[in-house]
Amino acid sequence: MRVSDIRVGLCVLALLFTACGERLAEQYGPNAPTDYNVVLVTFDGLRWQELFGGEDPLLSRDPHVLFPQFWEKIAPRGVMYGDPSTHGQMRVATAANASLPGYMSIYAETEQDCLTNYCPRIAVRTFVDRLHDELGLPQDQLAVFASWWKMRLVVSARDKVATVEAGVHPWGTGFGQLPRGEPDLAYDFDRGTVMDGPHYLSENQPRFLHLALLDSDRFGHQNNYQRYARVLQAYDRLLVELVQRLDDAGEYGRKTALIITTDHGRGLWDQWQDHGPQVPASADVWAFVMLPPAATELALVSPDARAFDHHDVRYTIETLFGLSTRGSSGYSTGFVTSAHR
Repeated sequence: MRVSDIRVGLCVLALLFTACGERLAEQYGPNAPTDYNVVLVTFDGLRWQELFGGEDPLLSRDPHVLFPQFWEKIAPRGVMYGDPSTHGQMRVATAANASLPGYMSIYAETEQDCLTNYCPRIAVRTFVDRLHDELGLPQDQLAVFASWWKMRLVVSARDKVATVEAGVHPWGTGFGQLPRGEPDLAYDFDRGTVMDGPHYLSENQPRFLHLALLDSDRFGHQNNYQRYARVLQAYDRLLVELVQRLDDAGEYGRKTALIITTDHGRGLWDQWQDHGPQVPASADVWAFVMLPPAATELALVSPDARAFDHHDVRYTIETLFGLSTRGSSGYSTGFVTSAHR
């Protein structure tokens, strides 16, 4: 082959790569920033069975409803996804059915080849990076309070993009002025998170806040159904507290969305303490979305419109903030639709 032919070939390849790069860049349209905020709450390994049906009669001698206040006071204000009784489906985005892959699927747009809880720090731009870089939101307005230290690996590949308190002492970090009183004794590792996170919400009114709870998964792995059910009752009280804080926050609360979900499910009654690829039932997850009361131009997609997964959480957050999504390239735009898209 002549040198001139090689040069021509290299030029053609360069043009192809350039064109492909331009097409990929064009998949994002222009941003249309909003003044909405998002509070994301994740309950690690919380089965849909307990959320929708209460205590499992095969695992509890005296079954009770576990989220009575949520269903009475909060659920009517939003939409549930992943409820099998309504033929809705929501599943994890990878075959791992594990925590770190689940959280990375929420924060990243593409799969990270992470199939265990032993993956390195996320290596791509997350939606938090986009909020920081494209919308100019400062570190103190992007906050994550998590009971599991590995959440530090999920939020961003860079430091100082968000305020991240993860894997802290279970009795609280002393982050700022803590409210008086003891946390609910149903909690173990979650005590610091449920003390610091809601307080940060009220004091700082961040544009994005993620509360990542852990005890539900810990008690599940311990095969302690009684403690598992007890902490779910505490989560019910926490959700009511969070919504009340938003309702009391005036204009900030009117412009804040609430998203609740889980990183993975669990097995059926004989495998309820486990999850992972060896437990197929643990691929089933769920989500709840409550739009900002002020967001009259937004609407929620019907829960039985299609199958949903963890990526829809990210796309919903991006849409709420007015970040462009890749809907034109076949990607989902999440649980929410906008009149501007």
